[in-house]
Amino acid sequence: MEEKKKNPKILMYGYFGAGNIGDEAILEVQAKILRELNPNIELSALVHSKERAKELNIKAYDFINLEEIHNAIEECDLIISGGGGLFQDSTGAFSPLYYGLIIYLSNLIKKPVFILGQGFGPITSELGILYTKTFLKCCTKATFRDEESVKEFHKFAPDIPAQCTTDPVFAYEVGNSERGEKLLIKFGVKDLKKKIIYFNIREYENLDYKIIVEGINKWYDSLEDKYIQIIVIPFQFCYDEKISKKVSDSLKCENYFTGEIKVSELMDLFDVQNCELIFSTRLHGIILGSVAHKCCLAISYDYKVEKISNVLKAPYVKLDGLTPDKICNILADTWKNRKEICEIEYELAMKEKAKVYDTVQMALDLLGNN
Repeated sequence: MEEKKKNPKILMYGYFGAGNIGDEAILEVQAKILRELNPNIELSALVHSKERAKELNIKAYDFINLEEIHNAIEECDLIISGGGGLFQDSTGAFSPLYYGLIIYLSNLIKKPVFILGQGFGPITSELGILYTKTFLKCCTKATFRDEESVKEFHKFAPDIPAQCTTDPVFAYEVGNSERGEKLLIKFGVKDLKKKIIYFNIREYENLDYKIIVEGINKWYDSLEDKYIQIIVIPFQFCYDEKISKKVSDSLKCENYFTGEIKVSELMDLFDVQNCELIFSTRLHGIILGSVAHKCCLAISYDYKVEKISNVLKAPYVKLDGLTPDKICNILADTWKNRKEICEIEYELAMKEKAKVYDTVQMALDLLGNN
């Protein structure tokens, strides 16, 4: 009798379950596309919150429990390293150490590891360089969202096959405007016909929110048509709540603060018809906004934001040397040309979306070699 072929098991890991909208979007997209390409797939993930994985019908393992990590790797056939930018040490050397050790342990257990659509770097500290050089050579294949990341990766792991693809979040599903309007009412928005700008901001060492607020207020004062409102959205509530509230309290125009929301809810808000602009300091804010067919403008606190803005030909202003006048001027130019900018960004986003499925298929192809 022919032995029944077992369902392939895939373990995903990244900065999942910690409430960051961008990383939660990555997890959702990976799970969705893997299941579309192979309905028999069995998915598991290393997560900060097991409840988050269960919501997506994914078997959950604690991201920091060594026994659970070992068991998760033992039970799977393939490991997918997914995340915005896991290999960087701008937030400390822990990231390349932790995410690299997963690759190293997987290699010891003889399980293939696929890096999916990440950004890479910067790696500048002595420890970061040591960890990255030691562990990256143990992965099987790597894909990145920009050419610069591929080049940086090959400095540390020159013998590992790597290529430029795209960020998986380009394949996130669009939202629903009716649900979005209900959310706006929940957040206290009084006039659903008034033009909407969604704004998000994060804490960063060189970021002075007062400069940004002064620039926004200066732009608002210059407007003839002031029939607009700003909705301030914290992309990772535990980190962004305080600065988001400070911004909200300092804006001259009518504005609202959403509180903590999910990725799907964000896309519902973006889908509301009178949403005119996504103004973001988050890389995935720009990606999700372009997927939602909205005009996007970025404040670049890091070169990864510039990279994705260049992919989309999206306007951006650098954090270094930022002044209220720079904020005011780029807002004025973007607002004036928002319809044309929106169409360009959307067309380019859809080209990126088409690449996501090919990238995930590359990962699945490794199962045949296992």
